[in-house]
Amino acid sequence: MYQKGIPHVLTVRSTDRSDSLLRKRQNIENLENMANLTIKEVNLQDLFTLMIDMKLSQDEMKKNQKQFQNTVQTKITALESKLDAKMESVHHHIENEINEVKFEIMQDREKREEQMKILHSRVYMYFDENPMLIMGDLNGRIGDKQDYNPSIDVGDIQKRCSIDNTIDYQKLLIYGKNKTTGKNSWASEIRSIMNKCELINHYNLNSLLGMSCKTFFDLVKRKLTIIAAENWKVECAGMPKLRTYEKIKSDYCQEPTLLKTLSTKFHALLSKLRSGTFPIETEKRRYRQVPA
Repeated sequence: MYQKGIPHVLTVRSTDRSDSLLRKRQNIENLENMANLTIKEVNLQDLFTLMIDMKLSQDEMKKNQKQFQNTVQTKITALESKLDAKMESVHHHIENEINEVKFEIMQDREKREEQMKILHSRVYMYFDENPMLIMGDLNGRIGDKQDYNPSIDVGDIQKRCSIDNTIDYQKLLIYGKNKTTGKNSWASEIRSIMNKCELINHYNLNSLLGMSCKTFFDLVKRKLTIIAAENWKVECAGMPKLRTYEKIKSDYCQEPTLLKTLSTKFHALLSKLRSGTFPIETEKRRYRQVPA
């Protein structure tokens, strides 16, 4: 009995164990499958959630972008309004400045026209007597037609042309500068002499209009004599006593006066200006490079 039963029992037990292992394997496979499905479901859910979040983010970005655009547009509109107001204020200010300048130009033109009328009358009244010295601001361009500048000489050039020949012939000197050579003109040099002699304090055409060259030379001669005498006294006072006698003379003649007060350039200028119209009194020595 023992021999018959053992194989049977053992066989049965072996079969039961195999079935149990098989079931366990199936259970494990089922669990793995469930786990895989769960993982897939979880992944899909996360992905879906992420997609929803991205969609919401895009909608929010669009909303924020639109809001940002509205904000920027509002600021731009405000800046444009401020800029328009500022530009209007600037244009108004510029317009006022232009009107003021135009008014000043009109007044200056009226004043110049009045001065030109006086100049015409004086020129044609005295040009046969002596050469005249005219000092004043006439734009520095009244003496020669070749100096006409259309950008400056506007409005009264016809009046100026009518006296050009008289001015050139009678050696009138006009305050100004020679624009072609860059050097000072005769009028500027004469003005320097008159400043040195303290004959004028300002350049006013009406106060100096009609002055003849002879009158000018008389004024210069008297004033230069006074200036030279004062300089001579100062030099004598500043020198040693033993050498002071060299500066003391019995008379104070014109030639030493000019040697102390005028340069060769001024001598040449005055000689050219005189041009034989009256006797030599002012210039006493030789000169070179007479201005043309």
